Amino acid sequence: MLIRLTKEAAILCEGVENDNSIGWYCSGYFLFRDRFYTGKALQALVRELYQKKELSKHIEDFNGCYQIIVVDFDNLLVQVIQDRWGTYPLFYSTINGDFVLSKDYKKLTQPHSKLTIEAMAEIVGFGHVMGDKTLIDGIREVKPHHDYHFSFSEAKRVSVQEKSYWQYHLSFQKADFAQKSKEFADLWSQQMEIICAGMQELPGAALIPLSAGLDSRLLAAEVDRYKMPQYNLTFGSGTDNLEIDTAIEVSRKLDQSIGHYILNINQAGYDNVMTDSHPTNRITNGYFAEKDLWFPKKMKDNLSCVVSGHSGDFMAGSHLKSKMKLWKSIDQVIYYMVSFKSTPLCKYLFDNNSDFREIITESLKKQLGNPDDLVNAFMRWDLEERQRRYIMRSVIGEEHQDLPLVIMPFFDYKMMDFFADLPFSFLLNTELYRDSVAIYILKDKPQLSAIKVNGRELSPTVKGITYEYYIKFCDYFNIGQKNTRVYDPSINWEEMAETLELPHSIPEEWVNKKFFPSNYRLYYDISEVNKELKTIYPQ
Repeated sequence: MLIRLTKEAAILCEGVENDNSIGWYCSGYFLFRDRFYTGKALQALVRELYQKKELSKHIEDFNGCYQIIVVDFDNLLVQVIQDRWGTYPLFYSTINGDFVLSKDYKKLTQPHSKLTIEAMAEIVGFGHVMGDKTLIDGIREVKPHHDYHFSFSEAKRVSVQEKSYWQYHLSFQKADFAQKSKEFADLWSQQMEIICAGMQELPGAALIPLSAGLDSRLLAAEVDRYKMPQYNLTFGSGTDNLEIDTAIEVSRKLDQSIGHYILNINQAGYDNVMTDSHPTNRITNGYFAEKDLWFPKKMKDNLSCVVSGHSGDFMAGSHLKSKMKLWKSIDQVIYYMVSFKSTPLCKYLFDNNSDFREIITESLKKQLGNPDDLVNAFMRWDLEERQRRYIMRSVIGEEHQDLPLVIMPFFDYKMMDFFADLPFSFLLNTELYRDSVAIYILKDKPQLSAIKVNGRELSPTVKGITYEYYIKFCDYFNIGQKNTRVYDPSINWEEMAETLELPHSIPEEWVNKKFFPSNYRLYYDISEVNKELKTIYPQ
């Protein structure tokens, strides 16, 4: 999809479905008035609301993962509505004086396009680029939860009006634990009923990737409850992997599972993923989605949708720590973000390279702003920057129309807003979420409740130990560690590094071979974008 607003006030569209004087482009799905809309039904609803001049009026009622683009040729207007997460990326730039919008960043590159040092620091440091910038200088991304209007002024210049319609804000209200646990279970059941009813209208089976966690198991159980056929897929690094063992146990207890596929990430599996993966939007994200996109690409003729179990942890608030209430300055927040939310390479460079530390500090300060509420400033960064890019972009490919529809129930707006109003204590350790699942949601599937989650029992909840300290205790006592590894040790990282084509502008000390096993995917991302620029405009 490409839209060019030229100096002559003409709008040229590629990949936009025209309907007389109006062009339409809709991706994804949303829930509206207790119905599930996708494909032509979604486009028909958008057309109806736009013609009634009610599209912007209902934005806050659209719940889901979607992108809406309306091109009004008569009024020389382009309206873009991004969902809360910015699930489907849309990029823009100015080329030869023309303002250009496109979902394909390759169409926005120019002969002298280059990668920026700030964005490369963020990729190797956090796995994603922050804000509305991208890896490529001059190419920006349309912001999430915004309603945009691109139009012409009398001087034939493109004017841009943008309006945010939502901001995530934890209010930490007082509440009764048991009551809220039941309320969440009811809300979950209500929303899943709408989603599953919509899925049943799609042809083919669902694919639900299974892990050793709670989220994917819960989705598999709900889809199974509605008697929908499903395939399951699990990734691991060996037959002794807890992830695989747990997923096998879950899949066997589902009535409607028609196949459970396991992909071991050994040398051969890793090579397949590297050469045949469906990359996510590389100029904003350094995680190329092998876990969710490789298999759907192979199975797309058998599937109607992929139902992702990623919750991003912000529904249950497990990114909240008690010590956050003691934060007094932005510097304390940044120290936490680098210590617990960045890559091993980032921690090392932050302590040992002043240029890198300065770039990362300025990037984080810009995203946090000057807030009175440091906890909410961090949570908004974690939601809109790290989790949005690291999770959304890992399950939505650049050419998403070539893949089955991706449905993400854990990003439901009503459920997200429900958790935003909970007391601080309810959000620690995923306590209320686990309580709801164990007591109410899986009450008729005790066989699934009995299976351990990430190596420990689902109920009762582990209380008083937040995750980061739990890991430290495990290290100290040398207990509770999973017998897992990222990739098979036979992979020769030194040899792999020789295939990278990193730009000359990236400092040599940032490319530390000691961190290749954990950071290789991020170097790979930068290398691929750099190679793409060379391919599009050979020197």
